[in-house]
Amino acid sequence: AHLDYFFDFNQNGSFSDPGEAFTAVLTTAAQSVPVVIPSTATPGATAARFRISTAGGLGPTGAAADGEVEDYEVTISNVVTGELTLSIADATVSEAQGTGATTATVTRNTDMTDALVVTLTSSDTSEAAVPATVTIPVGQSSATFNIDAVADFLVDGTQTVSITATADQHTDGSDTLDVLDSDSSTLSLTTADASISENGSTAVTVLLSTPTTSNTTVTLSVDDATEASIVPTTVTISAFQTSIIATLVGATDGAVDGTQTVTILAEATGLADATAIVSVTDIDVAGFLVTESGAGTTVTEAGHTDTFELVLTAAPLTDVVLQVSSSDLTEALVDRSSLLFTPANWNVPQTVIVFGYADSIVDGDQTSTLTVSVHDAASDDAFDSLPDQTIVVTTIDTDVAPGTISGTKFEDINGNGLRDTGEPAMAGVRIYLDLNDNGAFDNTPLEFMTTGFGVPGVEPSVITDVNGNYLFTDVPVGDYIVREVVPFGYEQTYPLASEARLFAIDPNVTNATRIVEISPVDGTTINSFIAPGNVAGSTAGLAFDGQTIYFVDSTDDTLYEINPNTGAILDSMALNPTPRWDGVAVLNGLVYVNDPATDIVLVVDPSTNSVVTTISLPLSNYLPFGGLGELPDASGGQLIATIGSSNGVALLDPVTGTANSTFSHSTVSGGTAFGATSIDGQIYLGFNDPSGTVQVFQPDGTFVRSFQTGFDVSGLGAANAIDAAHRITVAAGQAVSGLDFGNHRQTGAISGTKFEDIDGDGVRDAGEGPLAGVTIYVDANDNGVLDTGELSTQTGADGAYQFLDVPTGKYSVREVTPSGFIQTTPVAHDAFFYAVAGAANELITIDAATGQVGHVGLFGTDINGLVRTWSGELFGLQGTNTDSFYSIDPTTGAATFIANTGDVGFGLAYDNFTDTIYVLSGTSSHQTLASIDQTTGKLTTIGTGLTAQNNTSGIAFDAANNQVIAFDNLDDEFWGFDIETGAATLLSDTSNFAGYGFTPFGSGFVMSTTQGNLVNIDPFTAVATPLLTMSEILGVDGLDYVPANTGSYHVTVRANQTQDNIDFGNQRNGLTLSIVDSAISENGGSTLATVTRNTDTTDPLTVTLVSSDTGEATVVGAVIIPAGETT
Repeated sequence: AHLDYFFDFNQNGSFSDPGEAFTAVLTTAAQSVPVVIPSTATPGATAARFRISTAGGLGPTGAAADGEVEDYEVTISNVVTGELTLSIADATVSEAQGTGATTATVTRNTDMTDALVVTLTSSDTSEAAVPATVTIPVGQSSATFNIDAVADFLVDGTQTVSITATADQHTDGSDTLDVLDSDSSTLSLTTADASISENGSTAVTVLLSTPTTSNTTVTLSVDDATEASIVPTTVTISAFQTSIIATLVGATDGAVDGTQTVTILAEATGLADATAIVSVTDIDVAGFLVTESGAGTTVTEAGHTDTFELVLTAAPLTDVVLQVSSSDLTEALVDRSSLLFTPANWNVPQTVIVFGYADSIVDGDQTSTLTVSVHDAASDDAFDSLPDQTIVVTTIDTDVAPGTISGTKFEDINGNGLRDTGEPAMAGVRIYLDLNDNGAFDNTPLEFMTTGFGVPGVEPSVITDVNGNYLFTDVPVGDYIVREVVPFGYEQTYPLASEARLFAIDPNVTNATRIVEISPVDGTTINSFIAPGNVAGSTAGLAFDGQTIYFVDSTDDTLYEINPNTGAILDSMALNPTPRWDGVAVLNGLVYVNDPATDIVLVVDPSTNSVVTTISLPLSNYLPFGGLGELPDASGGQLIATIGSSNGVALLDPVTGTANSTFSHSTVSGGTAFGATSIDGQIYLGFNDPSGTVQVFQPDGTFVRSFQTGFDVSGLGAANAIDAAHRITVAAGQAVSGLDFGNHRQTGAISGTKFEDIDGDGVRDAGEGPLAGVTIYVDANDNGVLDTGELSTQTGADGAYQFLDVPTGKYSVREVTPSGFIQTTPVAHDAFFYAVAGAANELITIDAATGQVGHVGLFGTDINGLVRTWSGELFGLQGTNTDSFYSIDPTTGAATFIANTGDVGFGLAYDNFTDTIYVLSGTSSHQTLASIDQTTGKLTTIGTGLTAQNNTSGIAFDAANNQVIAFDNLDDEFWGFDIETGAATLLSDTSNFAGYGFTPFGSGFVMSTTQGNLVNIDPFTAVATPLLTMSEILGVDGLDYVPANTGSYHVTVRANQTQDNIDFGNQRNGLTLSIVDSAISENGGSTLATVTRNTDTTDPLTVTLVSSDTGEATVVGAVIIPAGETT
């Protein structure tokens, strides 16, 4: 076999250079082959290729017929003939020593004939540098060279560097050197921005002043995480790098805290910490949000509420207080006026409830403003300057417009129930709303009363003005009963109370038609009169509204208004001609007239005689034929339609004529239902049968009863029972007017006799005859003179006189004393007091000018109160034991029992205007004002009384203030009791005042004391001043002042009563002579005589005396009665 083999001696990657190819013949399994290494061969590893083949002659590459090729790595080594050694002078140098930091010596051990070039290398030239070569000179075995320390500007610590010397045919020599690191590094931070916002960021550069040879891990942090954070919190500066960038991110803390600073801290092992400061600008703005629950805030006066929410827009550092106020507290209110927000709950919405104020005023929907403001003194200062915010609130008015009620009060002089021309208005009359329909003006607390309408505690009332007008304003919607308090001495004539009334038409009177009032119970005839017009024998219509009969004449087409009592025509209205008008109804002030020929109902306003509308009845089986009536109810009522051709009855809508309901009546033999009306909710049907049947039904058709009138009934009209009141319904905003009241003055009579009081004793004795032709008059102004227009009459032959139809009231009755006479009865007197001498139970008098006491007589019982009426009647009250009311005889003092009164206090009071006596009723701990009937002694309490009234010792009437004044002797208090309501008011409080009898006195009051004195007392100030000292020291329990009388009777005329025995006595002017001795002797005997005159004593009077027989007795010729003397 042949071997072709190749060596790449010059290491150029090719086997084709000269001297690199060899051949050999292989003869054995293992043999050596020669290789010649040229001197130019490059030492070191190189490639060798061997190709075995049969033929041989192969190149390094190319195809071969057979054999194998193999490549090998071979190493060419120099031929070593010597050894180099290297020695460094200093084992350690510093980078800072720089050039020539130390030296090293290289030494050879070979022949020194030639110079030897030695190659020098450093294992780390960044630490230590050596020359590339050093030459060992000829003849020298060594050479020295410098080693330079290299400043690498790296923090790499101490580095060991190996210095190696190489030369051909010498083994290498080397030594090591430690290079001390002279570099150091510091950590620092820089920020791209000195300030960021809470929602901003900035770059933070982490710096090493000198790079290091290893990675540097730096931990980053921020001192206030609520203001900013850094990302990432750990960074690594790679080896040989000096910086890396992190990001500072602002934190949105939600707090209004202003600009804050944060400190960034950088920490790395072996390095001093580094910091940087950045300002964080606050983006949170102080504020608050108001959020309404809907599109707006709307509430109602009826209780519907709305809400809104309040919340802060940023967290405060301290509390914030928001205040809520309303611009109009009469329209909108809130459930809380202040709300507290803290740093903990600032972002939690708080709800405010808004509700409407029920003002009871119809003022329409109103808008008001709610203002939300910061309470500066109690809030974080950052919020103090925030502007107020407002919410507009709409308050829906749920009040119903009130109405008014008005009318006029007049004096119905002729008592006909109408205000005729010339009849005057009546002022000062109380009109009231009878809320509980008891027919009385209630002045006790009523549960249904509400503040804002009337006076709480009493039924609403007003007083008529000088024109007789009255007006209730702000009247809530509803049903009302309007009444009057009938003045004393009057009777009410309009509206006039009456029973239910039923009228029927009897068409079969000869040549006429009757209107008959019948009993609604049994049909008995009560009254009748001939109907107007030409309706004999024909069907006609009739209706009655309680005041007026409405009657239609179907022949001459006329609607009449008729007085229900007399048949007198009050008014009439011509209707359009039609074959037949046969039914009339009256409902809500309108008159409905039926025309069955055209199936219409004409609606007429009788106050104006005008047609309001025409109802065209729907075509149905229920067209009225023969009768039309009314069924009033709260909803407006219905018309009653009888169907003459059948037994049908329909209830029709009064607006449309539509049938609301129907029923059938029973058949009446020979009769058809031609009359229809209602009383108190029951339907009355009248039939034209000979018996005049009337059937009564409930509105649902239930039969109730029937009766007969005894005549053919062709029409019915009726009205419910009414009382003396107006019953009305007030709608929203409605003015109900024309609710008038008429009063007729009641009358009585005054009668008496005029007689000649011959003996002048004031009493008509036997044999004292009448005086005829003497004028007696009613002194209306009590001036003692017969004035023009004052009632007067003359006594008849029997001396009698009378005044008839005298209006009720109080009068002074006087005579015109005939010439030559003097009046002996009634006797004129000076002012005085009646009093009760308590210890003796005696009636006494006290002269009002001198205090002189006169004793009248014993009562015969305990009397503690005394009062005299206008007409001179005297009454007493026993306020202890059995508590009784007495009549007192003013001439003897004797007490006549009238009635037990129950518990009463001491004292009586008298209202001269209304002729009413008052007393305080009840126990010592609770007393109530009451009136007392002069005839029966019956008490009528007024109001609820007074608990504080403990021990009444006297009462008196205060006419100026319409009150009864009572003195509480235990508590020394004066109380005033309103005579209408009974309400008590404390007038004054005195101390240690012992007062008993109490009476009006002129324009003031007088009381008796324990010392037998009378004092003027002002109950409004409790100031007492002396008036009289009584001639006797007596305890006075009852006291009543009697003004001076100049010779008249005070008479109280009561309704339908005659005040009789109002007698006048006259004595002729003359002298009376009385002789002391009835006999004297002729022998110088004498006696005395007294002459008395009964005439005026103003002037002296000369009296001539004459003896009838001067031969027997003589008398002085004349005497003079001095002025002022009667004898």
